[in-house]
Amino acid sequence: MVMQRAVLGPQEYGRRTIPDLLERSRAFGKGRAIAFDVATGREVAFGEFLDRVAGVATKLTERFKQGDAIAVLVGNGIEYFVLRYALACAGLVEVALNTAHRGPILKHMLDLAAPRAVIVDDRYLENLESANQRGQGLERIGESELRELTSQPGRWGSRPLLEIAPSDPARIVFTSGTSGRSKGVELSHAYEVYTGERHTGLIGIGPEDRWLYVTPMFHIDAIYIASILFHTGGALAIAPDFSVSRFWADVETSRATYLCHLGAIFGLLLKGDDPPPGCTLKTAVGGGASAAQIEQVERRFGIHVLEAFAMTECIACTINRIGHRKLGTAGQAIDGYEVAIADPHGDPLPSGEAGEIIVRAAEPSGIFTSYVGDPSETSRVMRNGWFHTGDLGILDDDGFLTYRGRLKDAIRVKGENVSAMELEAIADLHPAVVRSAAVGVSSEIGDEEILLYVETRDPAFGGEALRDYIAKRAAAFVVPKYIRAVEFLPLTATGKVDKSALSRQLSEIELG
Repeated sequence: MVMQRAVLGPQEYGRRTIPDLLERSRAFGKGRAIAFDVATGREVAFGEFLDRVAGVATKLTERFKQGDAIAVLVGNGIEYFVLRYALACAGLVEVALNTAHRGPILKHMLDLAAPRAVIVDDRYLENLESANQRGQGLERIGESELRELTSQPGRWGSRPLLEIAPSDPARIVFTSGTSGRSKGVELSHAYEVYTGERHTGLIGIGPEDRWLYVTPMFHIDAIYIASILFHTGGALAIAPDFSVSRFWADVETSRATYLCHLGAIFGLLLKGDDPPPGCTLKTAVGGGASAAQIEQVERRFGIHVLEAFAMTECIACTINRIGHRKLGTAGQAIDGYEVAIADPHGDPLPSGEAGEIIVRAAEPSGIFTSYVGDPSETSRVMRNGWFHTGDLGILDDDGFLTYRGRLKDAIRVKGENVSAMELEAIADLHPAVVRSAAVGVSSEIGDEEILLYVETRDPAFGGEALRDYIAKRAAAFVVPKYIRAVEFLPLTATGKVDKSALSRQLSEIELG
């Protein structure tokens, strides 16, 4: 049974803005914690947070005009958290940039978003320089100025009171670019408020909870989770990054009760140490874990895992609820969203059949606004009110969604479609495998063969042993013909393997 918590109720559309959400969140008390910096042990009360947001927003409105885009190349921390909401209260648009990018990729993002200025930590200045942005009219705010900016509070009651519409852009968040060039996803104020509001009663979170965030803050999950916390009175525990060796200490330091898990986090934790006695972590919400991983995590770590289906364009539109879930699925559609499976023509398929996952929101707030500078791509994916995700899935008779990976990530082997995601979930459970990535390569007899990249630290790793392991757990056509062991696999900012960086040319790689 889900415990009922005191949460903020739904807001009428005309007032659905980020400043309004922050104002309403005062109902949980100004003295409560809103943010905890895991690296430094600093805790920020909600009243202090609001005052710091107001001070930064006031200074920003003196330098920039409402609607200006401001790029952010800043690492995880309290400063970024304050800055993010100050930008929104100043009517500015945050361009959230992957701090690992540099050169042509970063230049593409800056050219697309056309920011008026960039706020950048010193350690990312070289990345910015490599994007050839020197002397091109892009104002810079450096690390020391940012720290000064965010450390001098104003008063929340004296914050800039701007006319901000719910449909006004609040963020531009870039997709990972694993299936083409990164796209700038424009998200409105109403989207940010609505997506948090939709999840308040689904995951059992309340004012006493702390949500540990270990992935980069430029990712959509940080925005979505903060919205949930503003609606429920909880606090965000911000870690500088994810570290297997440091993870349980970070949980203990922050007294975290919730975790956002993405990518290979569970696979890596399962190969590490057990949590200490009295561990506070009780629930993990995220995506990308197999049923077998979830069973192991819950049995070994004593935490409850809730899988969701989420994209930057429609964050967590399905989720498993506490007390109502099916392992191996991403849950059911939440209130305010409709999820269906479509054939290549966009027509709906019956339950049990695999096809493209498409999503429709009950109101515009639930879906992204557009891809910046790319109206044709926006029109291609938004058809008749439905967002065509490009992901493969199956709905069962009860409406539970099973995610099967990207449509382009299915490998056709001897007339059968192999889900790369499902193969990787099996391989990742092998004790010698850190993580894996399956790609299709050309076959002499038509269709494709499977090439499985394996990240391993085991010097004695052998491909045949892994093939035997997979063969005992999957159909013969799922067993990879080729295996390549590597020390590290390239990752996106969200911890997923960047398959666009993996060679498909057998002549170029050493196979096992």
